[in-house]
Amino acid sequence: MRALRIFVALLSSTVVIAIATFVLMPKHSSTRGTGQKASPSEPSPTPVLEKEESPPAPPADLPTLVKSLRGDVVVIQTYDKNNALLGIGTGFFLDTRLVVTNHHVVAGAAHAEIKTKSGTARVSAAAAEDARNDLVILAIPDIRIYGHGLPLSSSAPDVGERIFVIGNPLGIEASVSDGIVAGKPPIDPFGTVIQITSPISPGSSGSPVFNSNGEVIGIATFQMVEGQNLNFAIPIEKARSLWKNSKESVEQGLAQLNTINAGLLDSMPDPFARGEFLFSMGNFDAAIPQFQEAARQNQRNGKARYMLGKCYRRTNPNAALNELKAALALSPGMVDAHSELGHVYMALHDEDNAMAEFRRALEIEPKHVGSLVGMASVHLARKEFHRAQAVLEEAVRSGDDSTAYLYLGWVYTALYREDEAFEALKKAVELNPDSIDAYKGLVTLYLGKQDPTPGMHYAQIALEKDTQDPQLHYLMGMMHLANDDPNAAARESKVLSDAYGKSSLDPSIADWRRKLESAIHAYQMRQYNRTS
Repeated sequence: MRALRIFVALLSSTVVIAIATFVLMPKHSSTRGTGQKASPSEPSPTPVLEKEESPPAPPADLPTLVKSLRGDVVVIQTYDKNNALLGIGTGFFLDTRLVVTNHHVVAGAAHAEIKTKSGTARVSAAAAEDARNDLVILAIPDIRIYGHGLPLSSSAPDVGERIFVIGNPLGIEASVSDGIVAGKPPIDPFGTVIQITSPISPGSSGSPVFNSNGEVIGIATFQMVEGQNLNFAIPIEKARSLWKNSKESVEQGLAQLNTINAGLLDSMPDPFARGEFLFSMGNFDAAIPQFQEAARQNQRNGKARYMLGKCYRRTNPNAALNELKAALALSPGMVDAHSELGHVYMALHDEDNAMAEFRRALEIEPKHVGSLVGMASVHLARKEFHRAQAVLEEAVRSGDDSTAYLYLGWVYTALYREDEAFEALKKAVELNPDSIDAYKGLVTLYLGKQDPTPGMHYAQIALEKDTQDPQLHYLMGMMHLANDDPNAAARESKVLSDAYGKSSLDPSIADWRRKLESAIHAYQMRQYNRTS
């Protein structure tokens, strides 16, 4: 119960801001959420927690982990200059458009095709490479093809630790094998490698090797036959170092690759198609004149006015309002326009008109997930949690939507239904691994349970995705206190102190720092009183 009170306290100050962020951000996919990072929310009082003994949370079962991770494991096919297939390997996303694999997978190829969940990309050059350690990073040129970086372990595995591998052995996509870390021998020229019992077959090279928490510990690379098959992986730290040391050149390479998209854009004669392409790239400002030209060429084109509304929604809600009303005047039955208009009204704090538009959309399409989520956002803003629950449960029955599960996690928390809150927030993370708000929810729930091990795990994943979020540093500091580690908590406080010096215009940084410093002081006083 204590966990829920803590989270409800945080909920009251963050929910409206998070909803505002959601309705202002154009959405690209309902199944992966908005993919946008929310702005830091204002802090609210959180009680200092007493340490209570509780066993570490068990890791998620293997099928659940595999389901959440396999979408960011890719198939790599290599071709010679005559376009003949040379071989098949595996890779995985380090970041949105960066894939890592073994150097030998692509060596000697004229080009490679990377098959991802969002499409297939052709790559003709490496963004960074380390032949000595058999590593290469490939940059995907088409911004419409992307993934989410897999979580990377920050520590080396222990011998005997259980692991699993997701790869494409013999071309069989997303095949899973498990095993253990059999040893960590030194092998030239790699240095220390990870010996695993999971098999490495043709097509498995470049596969991520995961620990039981679903973090990548290594990259499957080769096998040796000495009376038995010995399988090895390159430690993930070497890939992390390659990425870090080559970051400037990788970013320059991505910038150069964007010129390919410019050439593709020039080949499109239709302004509406050009607008859609630019919108899919997230270049909303450049998309606006294209949709304006499409609307000028065909004044009955309601969809062009609708897309203009979507472009304006983030930066100019009033302009978005006008365009969406114009779209509906031309196409009254356009359910997406009604839903979009509802979200714009929410951004303008007009809950009554927002609710009316969501209802109109649902009259046309009763299971329209975006409108169900929008209606729930109105109920959440009004703290009508039972009504929000009913709408959100209908939304998740109608389709997997990360925002629906995020809101449902908030609702279950507010209604003191802890187990269901955990389940909903974990589902939100599964559907959208970049949902910082979902990670915050999970961390806060674990904080209230005084269960720091899984809480710090989720906080670390979130911080790897957004190192600038002050609330995440606060939550990590609180987790360290729950783990009886005030020195680590003080390091998080210093991060916030340093950040405030660089960004004094953001008052929330100072607020989160003061809250953490107060909690550290209270912890130290309790320790002093216990020993005196």
